[in-house]
Amino acid sequence: MTGLEVGSIPPIGKALSLPSYYSRDFEKKDQVAFNAAMHTVSIKMKAPDLLKLENPVIGDFSK
Repeated sequence: MTGLEVGSIPPIGKALSLPSYYSRDFEKKDQVAFNAAMHTVSIKMKAPDLLKLENPVIGDFSK
C-alpha cells in the first residue's frame, strides 16, 4: 500500500496521502520519535508540532 517496509511507516499520513489516527494519549506527550520511512533514520520532534503538521483524527481506538 505504501511501498515502505513494515515498521518503517512514519506517523505522517499526509506525506503518503493517508489519514492519520492518533491516540488521545498522544496529546499528553512533550516529544515523540519515529521512523522516517527507513529503519535506519529517525525523527525526534515536539509532539505539539507534529499535531499541527498532521492534524490527525484523535480518539480512543483500543480497549
